Amino acid sequence: MTKEELRKIKTIGMDIKDYRNRIQDLYNGDAAPGDKYVSDKVTGSSTCFPYSARSFRIEGFEKMSDECIQKRNDLAEKLNKKMEQFILLLNKAYGYFDTIPDRTTRLILIHKFIDNMSEEQIAEEMGISRSTVQRKIKFWREKEKHE
Repeated sequence: MTKEELRKIKTIGMDIKDYRNRIQDLYNGDAAPGDKYVSDKVTGSSTCFPYSARSFRIEGFEKMSDECIQKRNDLAEKLNKKMEQFILLLNKAYGYFDTIPDRTTRLILIHKFIDNMSEEQIAEEMGISRSTVQRKIKFWREKEKHE
C-alpha cells in the first residue's frame, strides 16, 4: 500500500461527501421520487377597510424537471462508482494495516488516513502526546522507504 493510495482514500472520501451534498440539494429525502420540496412566503392585505397586512407561508412539493432528474441520476451514478473505489481501497488499506505489528502505529495510521484526523486529534483520541504520534508516523515512513 503506497502513501499515494492512502491519500487517495481521503480524496475519494471528500468526493463522496460532495456528491451526497449535491444530490441532497437536488432531492429532499421526504419528497416522492422526482419531486422537490419548496416553500415561499406571500404578503397581502384584506380587500376591505381596515387594510391589515397578512403573511402566508406556502409549502409543498414541486415536480422536478427531466433535466434535474437526469442530473441527480448522473450524480448518483458517479457516487456509486466512487463508493466502489472507496471500498476497494479501504479493504486494501485495512489489509495493509493488519500487517503492521505495532498496535499504536496501526491505530495512528488508521486515524490519520481513514478517519482523516489531525495529529492533535489522534493524540487526544488515543490519550498520547502529539510528539508520540509524530514519532510513530516518522518511524513508519522511514521503515516504508527501506522496504
